[in-house]
Order: sequence, then structure tokens, then C-alpha cells
Amino acid sequence: MHYAHLQPLVLVTKQKRCPPTGNLLTKENMVKATMEQKRAYRTENLQKIAQSIAVLAKKDPGFRSHVIAEARKKFDGDYNVLVKILMENPSYAASLKTKGLLQGHQAFQQLEGENWEPQIYIPRLAAKEANDNHYQARVTENETLPEPQFLIYDGNEATTVYQGYELNSYNVLTPVPDLLIDSAYAENNEVWVISLNEDPNTATCTPSAEGISSLPLTCTEPVTTGYFQHMKIKDHKESVFAGGSDIHIARVSSWFHPQSRNPFTNEIQGWYTFEKGTEREFQLPQGKVKQCVNEGNGVLMRRFSKREVNRQTNVEINWDYFKDWNGQCRSRQQISYGLDCKSKVNEISGNILYYVIFERDAWPSENFAGIPNPAPGSTQIMDLKYRSEQTAYYWSYFRHSNQGQSGVINNFRNTNVNHPWIEFTSRAK
Repeated sequence: MHYAHLQPLVLVTKQKRCPPTGNLLTKENMVKATMEQKRAYRTENLQKIAQSIAVLAKKDPGFRSHVIAEARKKFDGDYNVLVKILMENPSYAASLKTKGLLQGHQAFQQLEGENWEPQIYIPRLAAKEANDNHYQARVTENETLPEPQFLIYDGNEATTVYQGYELNSYNVLTPVPDLLIDSAYAENNEVWVISLNEDPNTATCTPSAEGISSLPLTCTEPVTTGYFQHMKIKDHKESVFAGGSDIHIARVSSWFHPQSRNPFTNEIQGWYTFEKGTEREFQLPQGKVKQCVNEGNGVLMRRFSKREVNRQTNVEINWDYFKDWNGQCRSRQQISYGLDCKSKVNEISGNILYYVIFERDAWPSENFAGIPNPAPGSTQIMDLKYRSEQTAYYWSYFRHSNQGQSGVINNFRNTNVNHPWIEFTSRAK
């Protein structure tokens, strides 16, 4: 067979970001900013928020008790309270809604396409629960609490000691030279960590446009799929200033073929889910595939508490590999070689699923996991982007097939994974 008429594939590589010019710490500049500039932007705007919170906390002991009571509700599994929830309380709204706090809050809205909510995290409450068998998160507003000290958390998990802040005699939140806060100090004193919540308010993803497949592949009906049965987290992979371990998974649906599409090389075949809310267009030999890709933030599998991680508790989770699979945000094989997938809402195109399991962090964290394409003769590495400061817990792939189809065997049937950071069992339905 001759391929002289085919256009050569154009390689797409990771582009080095050029630092923005002008005022570096603006929302518009964050797309091309370096990681250091993004962390500086995060710190600058969290400081604006912390200033208003610190002034009210000093002035009103009732506000201090209210913050602790809200944090003890553990709305997301951690001892957090969102700043926007505090602003909605009529008793404190007028005092909190200063120009600086509102500017700081707005700085994280529609930031690189997502909304991130500032929060207060209380490490001593989490430490007490992790070390006390009988501790219960009682909700009370009658506690007499000291004025808090503040830590502005920039998200860098390599930093283990942070500068502490207090109000000076002019009511300005100021770094205290001899107040250096490590994990032991934060867990035994009234330290309020001003940070970003790790669950973004995700934007709506635009459905994929029509695409043309390069190989005669069949459409995939509902699959005989695998699921995680038990899981044990053996490494926290989270800063003491950020709470428990929120275990997420990011996935790529592709085809078992030596040239499944690699996100950075335009190689043919495979449907890829990459950066949240981003559309990418690829030039293929027989046409174009335009796809909406959105799973870099991952899908929550389970939140593991500090106590569960410390004790390496084996938890039954029974989590399906295709849970919360949003077909509208994946490429869909439309009409190719006479086959019509009919644009099923939750359609799964492909017969191999690449995945990465990780502890999710807030903006601006990002990371990559490289998974070798297992197809015979392939030298590809499938790069999965995920939002975490740390190396992922585990990354791999599994084969899946149509219901009733015996040609593809699920290779994760009765599998036990024992890794230094994670253990899990995987079964096929």
C-alpha cells in the first residue's frame, strides 16, 4: 500500500513559556506566567483576603468562634471554611467585604478558565482528629479562642516552614520575623491557613465537534468495565497546611494501536482528555479531529482522612473506572467507514483506558505522568496532565471491551497492586 499522498504529521511539542511583560501579577498574564509568578500572584491576593479576616478576628471574638464552628462542619471533608460563606453571613458581611478582600476574591474567579475559592484551614483541628480515637467535630460557637496567627499558603508543597503573620499596631497584617510556622507549630497553636480550596468550580465544557477516524475501528457500546474494590493510601502526599488526601483519577480513552494519538505529537488515533475546558485541533492524514478535553483536574475517587493515611486503613471503595465519564467532553467517532456512533451522551470511544491516580492540589499546581503505549511495536509515551504538586500515586492502563465481546480481555481482572505509596485491588464486572 502506498502513502505518498498523505501529508506528513506535524509534531507538537511542549512549548517553553515566555514570561509576560508589563505588570506581571495580573489575571490576564497568568496563562503564560512561570510557576514562581503564579505562586506570587496567589500569595499577593490571599494576603488581601487575610488582612480583612485578621482585622475582624482581632475585633470580634464571636467571629473567631464562628470560623471554628464552620470549619468543624467539614463541608468537604477537611476543616475548611470558604471565605464566600463567611461573606454571606449578615453578622460579618459588612466588616469582611472590604475593597481588598473583594479584589482578592475576584482574582481567583475565571482564572485560566476556572473559579477557585479562597478558604481558611485550621490544622490543629485536623491534628486532634487524626490522633484522638474519640474526637468528634462538635459544632459550637461558645469557645473562647486566642487571636489567630496567619499563614499564607502558596501551594508549594516543597516548603515545610512558612512565615507567620500577625496584625501590627496599625492593624496591618505583617510578617513576624521570628514567627516561623512548621507542621508541629501549626498543629498545636491557633494558626489560620489562608489558601485555595482544591475543588474548582468547573466551567462548562463545549461538546466535541465532528471527527474522522483514520482506522476502520468499531464504535464502542457500553463496556464490560473494571472497578477499584479496595484502596489503601500509604503516603499522605499533601502538605500539613492543606488538609487530607483527596484522591483523584484522570483518564484518557484511546485505541490499542501502535499509533494511538499522543497529545504532543499529533500521531494518529485515540481520543484524548487533557486540559480542562480547552479545545485542541489536530491535523490528521484523512481529516481533522477537534476535541474538547477536560480531565486534567481529575475526578474525585475518595477523600482519605489523615487518620486513615496514618493508620494505612484499607477502605472498600467499589469505584468504577468509568464513573462520571462525560461523553460530551470527549472526542466522538462520528461517521467513518460506514459506522455511526450516533453521538451517544456517555459514549466511550476506544478499547484501552490510560489513567493516573493522584492527590489533587489547587491552582497553580500541574504535573505529568508518562505511560508507555503497550501496543506491539509502539514507542509512544502517553502524557497525562494532572493537577498536583506531587508525583502521582500510580499510573497505568487497562483494556476494555464491548458488552458480550470476547475479543478483548480486561487485563485488570483480579489484580492486586502493592506500591510503596498506594495499594488497591481491581476487579472486572
